[in-house]
Amino acid sequence: MEGLNFLQHYRCTLRRERKSLRVYFSQGAAHTDAPTLASVLDCLVSDVTSVIIANGFENWCAEMGSDPDSRSAERCYRQIDAQGRGLARLFTADELDRLYWKTARL
Repeated sequence: MEGLNFLQHYRCTLRRERKSLRVYFSQGAAHTDAPTLASVLDCLVSDVTSVIIANGFENWCAEMGSDPDSRSAERCYRQIDAQGRGLARLFTADELDRLYWKTARL
């Protein structure tokens, strides 16, 4: 079984009015249906809040159990940070506050 990839990968585009955000989303093979907007948004919000709470790359690595010298970890952190900026283009500050801090996770 080594080397087999059981993830399903999707390219998702979130649109609101004339603005959009493209993200990549993966889920395990046990999920037989395509992801929903709610599941993609929930995952994005969870990832972005992890970066916000950590308040810096080294702290985020410590929270995630990653090596701060890892280029892969740094790419992941930067990607999540960019996705947070993308969400900020789609939603108002009040909407983001509700998404990040006042919405129950799935």
